[in-house]
Amino acid sequence: MINKMRYSFFSMLLLSMLLIVSISSFVSAEIFLEQPSSVYNLGDDFSVDARVSEIIDGYFSMELICGQDKVLLVRDILSSTIIHKELTLTKAYIDSLIGQCSLLASYGESLSQSQSFTITKKVDAYAELDKKEFLPSESMGVYVEAHKANGDALEGFSEISFLEANVSLTKVVKGGVLSTNLTIPYNMPAGTYSLKIWVYEKDKQGGITNEASLEKNFVVRQEARNVEIAISDQEATPGNDYVFKILVYDQSNSSMETEVKYSLYNNVSLVEQKLVNSDESISIKVPRNESPGYRNILAEVSGLSAKRSFYIPEVQKAEFSIFNSTLNAVNIGNVPYKKSVEVSIGNTSKVVDVNMPVGGSSKFSLHAPEGTYDIKVSGGNEDFTASGVLLTGRSIAVSDYDDSPGIIGGYPLVWLFLIGILGMFIFGLSRSMGMKKFFARMPRFRSKKELHNDSIGDNSKVIVGSKKASEILIPEINVLEAEHSLVLRGQKQDSTIISLNIKNKKGLKSDGPSVETLGKILELMRSSKGVSYTSGNYLFGLFVPSITKTFKNDLNAIRISEEIKNVLDDHNNKFSEKIVYGIGINNGDIISNVDKASKKLQFTGVGNTIPLSKKVADTSANHDGTLFISENTHKKTMSVVKTKNVKITDDFMVYSISSIIEREQHSKFINDFLRRQKEEK
Repeated sequence: MINKMRYSFFSMLLLSMLLIVSISSFVSAEIFLEQPSSVYNLGDDFSVDARVSEIIDGYFSMELICGQDKVLLVRDILSSTIIHKELTLTKAYIDSLIGQCSLLASYGESLSQSQSFTITKKVDAYAELDKKEFLPSESMGVYVEAHKANGDALEGFSEISFLEANVSLTKVVKGGVLSTNLTIPYNMPAGTYSLKIWVYEKDKQGGITNEASLEKNFVVRQEARNVEIAISDQEATPGNDYVFKILVYDQSNSSMETEVKYSLYNNVSLVEQKLVNSDESISIKVPRNESPGYRNILAEVSGLSAKRSFYIPEVQKAEFSIFNSTLNAVNIGNVPYKKSVEVSIGNTSKVVDVNMPVGGSSKFSLHAPEGTYDIKVSGGNEDFTASGVLLTGRSIAVSDYDDSPGIIGGYPLVWLFLIGILGMFIFGLSRSMGMKKFFARMPRFRSKKELHNDSIGDNSKVIVGSKKASEILIPEINVLEAEHSLVLRGQKQDSTIISLNIKNKKGLKSDGPSVETLGKILELMRSSKGVSYTSGNYLFGLFVPSITKTFKNDLNAIRISEEIKNVLDDHNNKFSEKIVYGIGINNGDIISNVDKASKKLQFTGVGNTIPLSKKVADTSANHDGTLFISENTHKKTMSVVKTKNVKITDDFMVYSISSIIEREQHSKFINDFLRRQKEEK
């Protein structure tokens, strides 16, 4: 009985244990994964953190899955509920897995997958050159920034290649930054090139992990290295054009189109100087009377120069013509004409010595018994014929024109008769007009004493020829400059002001060509008795009656302004340093006085004389330097200057110059005529 009870107990115990084992085989632990970062670059440290709810029998596994590929990261029998795994994302661990990835963990019957993340070798890189265009031998600055996709700065290398120049260099990229230089080869042909830049990182085994490639385009410009002058001939024939070219070659000996300065010199001095384009035909006019000898052409560009010479030969040549019975000879050569020529009148020939300076002429009278003759001139290179020439005379002869009697010597009685008729006409005219009126029309010459009595005080004051001239004091000293100041005691004078606004005055070089150009402008003003005054960007030329000794300064100021404009335009055509300007003319009152100590004209502008002068110049500057005159000047010159009005605002108008009517040569006659008409009345 006891044995039976023991058997039952052990059977129940065994059954319970089997039941427990059976139930435990269906129990599974829960897995908790720590989520990874969103982006990883190759070579990054990668840590895996997981936790299970309890330890069970079996392996804990974790895989890295990227697309269709996967790699096992962990397979362990757990001794702890916390799992930590660290690895580096290199080929040794993950092979070539990149792209969108996730982690998959399994333990028992439990599975857990992480959120998606990216494994990449991408690098965000940026490159910049210090400029876009370079000359041969010039240094090129290269700047590179590189950051990996995870945001970390790249720590690696950069390979920079200029393939066409066979230039390649490798530099270290530290903290994601590289700054370096390379030099353009000396003979690098001009053109557009590409600089290839490769940035990358390496793992410990030397394998490339992360990388990026860039290209930056740049231009190599032409640089003049050689200049030549190609001439058409060693000699230039007077009367014809002499043609030549200036050829410029660059660093690769290729033809280069650029602006070149050429100068033409004779044996003594500079003949002309111009800016021309290379590889274009240049024609020099050689006048027929150009002096014989060598001429030198000098070509200059970018510090290079070339010189060639050509020769103008001696040309002894004459041109013959016949007018009435006179044989005319003109020296059209470039040396004195000294030759004996044969003149044939009909069948009779005469030899005549012709001697003419350069540009000179000679005349010969042809004589023959009355009739028409064929005339021929020959000798050397000359060959001239004329048919049916009417001649008169006792015999065939060729004489110097001065030796012939001429119309006065041949007909003295005729001239005496004509002189007698003219005398009778003048006598009758004087009788009809009355002696007083007749002689009143003759100009009266004043003595030195009378002129002296017209002076008004000491030697420093003389009268200008006008009824208002007695108000003007003319200083003895030579006044070149003016200064603006408050003049309390001085003369109020209607003056003409040239205003030149140099807009870029502050930007002009102190040792540049503009200094000489502005000096020429000052000389133009002063040579016409203008007084210069400078204020900021403005250069004024004051034409004051007390200095110029005339009230008619308006037209003179216009002519000077046109010359100033020509000087400025010529400067801007020749030089790279341009002068931005505006030029205007205004008339207005100023009160002035000459300070004898400083030899300066002190003046005060009345009303808006000076501001209006500036405004006209400013308007000119806004119209590309067109010469403008004010309303005041226009009213004074409208009878001799044709203009076009330019309306700026409703209350401001200026006038551009169209042409100047040349009437000065007739003004004295007209004034004298009007004065005589008043006296007769």
